[in-house]
Amino acid sequence: GTNAISFGTAVEFEAGNTQFINTVYDSNVDRTAIFYLDSGDSDKGKGIVGTVTAGTNAIAFGTASSFHADTTANIAAAFEPDTNKILVCYDDRAGGNTGEAKVATVTGGTTNSIAYGSATAWISNGGTPSNISMDYDTTLNKFVTSFTDEGNSNYASAVVGTISGTSVSFGATHAFDTN
Repeated sequence: GTNAISFGTAVEFEAGNTQFINTVYDSNVDRTAIFYLDSGDSDKGKGIVGTVTAGTNAIAFGTASSFHADTTANIAAAFEPDTNKILVCYDDRAGGNTGEAKVATVTGGTTNSIAYGSATAWISNGGTPSNISMDYDTTLNKFVTSFTDEGNSNYASAVVGTISGTSVSFGATHAFDTN
């Protein structure tokens, strides 16, 4: 057999410079959500919904919306199939370098939009969380967010989060690599 892959035409979803791009598939609405820092708009954190057309490898985008209106960095996101929500974690650079999170709800159909819940801090010791990564544990129904805790000697750390409605709550931060 032949192993081959084909790609469609690249489509620009943001005309300005972007950073910290994170893509999540929402199986509930069959859409892809892209979260990113928009360097051309004061480093705001934004999200946009993409619709992939089967058979053509084409993608079309809705309108971008801000999940954080101030300087944002180190964005990570993951989908929870039990509630059909996405959790977006990021570094709030304007708010004292706190780690914050918002629950995102993607609407498909002709809307292709994202609604966000309120921000919840998951680290607020004044340290800049960097290298943020996250995943969803389908057995325990919890998000695990790992990061470098620059406010705690750059220790590798993790925190567990649970979504309820459009809110998220977090347990205590745990440093797992203190060497």
